[in-house]
Amino acid sequence: MLNSKTTIDKKMIYYSFLMIFIFIIEMAVPYRRGIVSIFLYALTPIRVLICKYMAYSFDRENASSRDFKACIKAFEILSWIFIIDFLGNLVLTVPFPRHMVMHSFYFFMITMILEYVVSSIAYYYYYVSSKIDNSDGMPRVWSILNIIITILLIFAFTKLLAGENDTSGMLIFWSIIFFLIRETMVIVSGCKIKKADS
Repeated sequence: MLNSKTTIDKKMIYYSFLMIFIFIIEMAVPYRRGIVSIFLYALTPIRVLICKYMAYSFDRENASSRDFKACIKAFEILSWIFIIDFLGNLVLTVPFPRHMVMHSFYFFMITMILEYVVSSIAYYYYYVSSKIDNSDGMPRVWSILNIIITILLIFAFTKLLAGENDTSGMLIFWSIIFFLIRETMVIVSGCKIKKADS
């Protein structure tokens, strides 16, 4: 029978899998009006529910043994960022002047950066409170990847503000590649933590 600690470790692995899966769907499915657009818009509320559930799960674990207050706050904040992202999507479905198109890109870049940074904080505090062998250097590589992705996203945003859309797009592309590598490392690390605690 799984104890609560093992369960929270498994949930973190499932969380990473789900976020990668949703992210790939968003990238792979082209936007179309009608049912497809409704399906794509529904992915963000699913993210909100997942984050709320993770905050609830960490709260239960926090009450029993380990200190997960930072993780709880991070997931609660992340859920609100996704709510803002969803509301922004709804507002931008209304026709608006062409000269305001770039402002929508600014909005999504800012929410993307916030989503990434807050999720990184949640992962970080989870690792801090977990028993994991650091001898392979994986946590250090994971931290370096976080720094690289953050820098790439910030540079992409500044290039977007400067009107250098091609350069911004390339930076976003590489940040996505590094993001997928990071999420894979999260899953591997989660498996190591689960094994160490079993």
